[in-house]
Amino acid sequence: MGAWIEIERGVSKRFLADVAPYVGAWIEIERGVSKRFLADVAPYVGAWIEIERGVSKRFLADVAPYVGAWIEIERGVSKRFLADVAPYVGAWIEIVTV
Repeated sequence: MGAWIEIERGVSKRFLADVAPYVGAWIEIERGVSKRFLADVAPYVGAWIEIERGVSKRFLADVAPYVGAWIEIERGVSKRFLADVAPYVGAWIEIVTV
């Protein structure tokens, strides 16, 4: 694999260990993953995590410790959502417009 890998929630640590050597820059994960899952994933995350829009503040608070440089959020998020997200963002947020 080249630059990144997209994984579904709930993959095992063993799977991630097997995948890790092929992961380049980042991992895309689904929203709503547990803190325990993120703790398992964290060692294999490169630069950043891409998450779906509409995640809760609580979810972001849980995710924050495992985020590297930044979070990419899908298009259509509101200013209020961005204000809520801001405290948990490392360097910056990219809004996808596709």
